[in-house]
Amino acid sequence: MNGYKFEFTEEPSLFMCEQIKDHQIIVIGSVRCRWSQFKKDHPDWIFDSALNDAELNRLHGKFLTVWEKIGRQICEKFNMKFVLHNTPQKATVEAFHFILMLDASGSMSGGKWRNLIQVVQEFLDRRRSLETQDRITIIVFSDRVDNTFSNEEINNVDVNQIPYLGGLTSFKVAFTHVNECIIKFKQQVVDNFAIVFMSDGDDEYPEQELNQLVEAHDTVIQRFWTVALNDGELPSTEILKRINERMNGSFYDVTTSHDLIRVYAEVATDY
Repeated sequence: MNGYKFEFTEEPSLFMCEQIKDHQIIVIGSVRCRWSQFKKDHPDWIFDSALNDAELNRLHGKFLTVWEKIGRQICEKFNMKFVLHNTPQKATVEAFHFILMLDASGSMSGGKWRNLIQVVQEFLDRRRSLETQDRITIIVFSDRVDNTFSNEEINNVDVNQIPYLGGLTSFKVAFTHVNECIIKFKQQVVDNFAIVFMSDGDDEYPEQELNQLVEAHDTVIQRFWTVALNDGELPSTEILKRINERMNGSFYDVTTSHDLIRVYAEVATDY
């Protein structure tokens, strides 16, 4: 048996692992994923029972008999709604227009850039697995910007076409372009914007650009994350933290590509 409750009904789950469908969504901490993805993430776990359907049904029946006797006390202790049968659940995942801001300055060359592209692919795969109607805009920036993917359907994004730029880092250039994109696309079908800002660099604080972004688009920017790739070469995360604070976002300070994968997986399923 699992030890979870349903997110919206506050009911304890009365299902065994074998009864959970691959398309159903579960939440572990801040990560939300389909059951099929959860099984892939834990290859060392045994999910398939050696019991046949009849044996599983008998085992489940025994559990429900015990649950009927002690379940009410457990629900009272953990503030859950006591039930003998779970209410049918509908999986609803909100669609967003994701704006991925990717630092492509000189310090991101080589392995760091290749790792970032792999992480973006993982992010897209996670969102695709949720079968959302997301739109994707990818802003690659240094002291200039490239916008190869602009308001694209998520299935149309090929990460191999995301260019590396090189050069210096300009947060002002990056956030100016974000503002222009939202002005252009905020009247579209998906007008809930979620911005993921990733940088390993430092620059002047883009005060004017951030003020303009917040004052003009605060009602449509539903999520904001700042990911500081701090591999020991980043002199300070102070500016990145100030940007995140102004945008009322969530801040991640990561040191390895493994951490970066974990963070983007969390972002993809945080809604």
